[in-house]
Amino acid sequence: IKEEKIKILEKKLLKEKAGVKVLTAHNAKGREFETVFITRLYRGNWDGRRNNEKIKFPKELYLDFSKREFKILNDEKKQKEEDERRVFFVAMTRAKENLFLSFADRYEIKGQEREYQPSKFVQELSENLAVSQKTDQYEKFGDIIKAKLLGKTKKELNSLNSISLLDSASENEIIEEKIKNLSLSPTSLNLYLNCPRKFKYEKLLMAPRLKDKSSSLGTAVHEALELFMLDYKKGQGLDKNKLIQYFKQALDKEILTKNDYNFVLLEGQRILKRYFEFYKNSFKKPIALEKEFKVFFQSDVQLTGKIDKIELLNAKNQVKVIDYKTKKPATRNEIKGLTQNSTPDMFRQLVFYKLLSKKDKSFEYKVEEAEIDFIKDNDKGNFVKRSFKIKQKDIEELVSLIKQVIKNIKNKKFDQTAEDYRCENCDYLEICKN
Repeated sequence: IKEEKIKILEKKLLKEKAGVKVLTAHNAKGREFETVFITRLYRGNWDGRRNNEKIKFPKELYLDFSKREFKILNDEKKQKEEDERRVFFVAMTRAKENLFLSFADRYEIKGQEREYQPSKFVQELSENLAVSQKTDQYEKFGDIIKAKLLGKTKKELNSLNSISLLDSASENEIIEEKIKNLSLSPTSLNLYLNCPRKFKYEKLLMAPRLKDKSSSLGTAVHEALELFMLDYKKGQGLDKNKLIQYFKQALDKEILTKNDYNFVLLEGQRILKRYFEFYKNSFKKPIALEKEFKVFFQSDVQLTGKIDKIELLNAKNQVKVIDYKTKKPATRNEIKGLTQNSTPDMFRQLVFYKLLSKKDKSFEYKVEEAEIDFIKDNDKGNFVKRSFKIKQKDIEELVSLIKQVIKNIKNKKFDQTAEDYRCENCDYLEICKN
């Protein structure tokens, strides 16, 4: 391979800092997690399984869990059960804080649905150690998710959403806990200002939200541009094909119907090819991509944010922060909310980034400019960037606004928006009505 100079293509692994790890009990050995979910705890899955192990666990070393002591077990069936119990014990002890055990009355196995009994290991647990929970509040969103995967219409999905989220006691408990550890990003701040009740559903109660094809397009385009610019930052050349390849990889991770996937694929390829050709002679190497900030605003409230791209302006460590928007270009007045039916959401986001950079003592640069980079072309086929100088007055107004929003959240003010047009395509429309 070396002599013939054959390249072995390596697929880059993208890892998320925050996410869910799906592991087998065996692969979880030696690891610990704050919260662990052990699922499908029915008889025949965790206990009473067919034994495929080639090497038997030494019979002299079996632990009698009932007496917490080692003893010799000559009964092969009992040995097998202890093997299974030991694996279950390993899985349970991976949890440091919270352990959730779940099982259903019925399962579909190999195309046939039948009733199953809970694993005997669950039944052996002391009632003092486990608290039973009703699952209704979690199960009721199953139809919504299933409908999304099957490509149901917005109207059909809204009809499925015509359910209450939680009983009032559970809701208040969750909200209280969230408020104790409150954090605000530019997105969540704008969400509260546009509709406090939607903020409650989405950010505090974490209600399932249906991601549409526009959001999937934005996510895939953002990731593609991040990886494309990361290559450029590392000294690699500008490669349009690589940009499109990154977009396809990112899009493949989105949950879309076949029709929506094909639409987003064509649209994303179109705008990224045109974007590349428009700026190919003026791309600048960034000093940071997807730069995360997390600072304390008050003793119990954090401000967070992630900036798409940061470029160095001069030798004085002055920089420009850049936010991508996968939408058609807006005017400066529209961005600042100075026209009819426009909001200052985009401008507020830029000011928020400036505030984060000032509060983060570890950030060595001074934000001199803040820019919106529109990734869709306008009607003339041109791409547009809008740059702003953020003034101290803008920051002071934002700080005052954030304080008021925090106060409202702590006082549990989650009124429905008075602007009816915002409700028309809201994912929580039917819940709100009820």
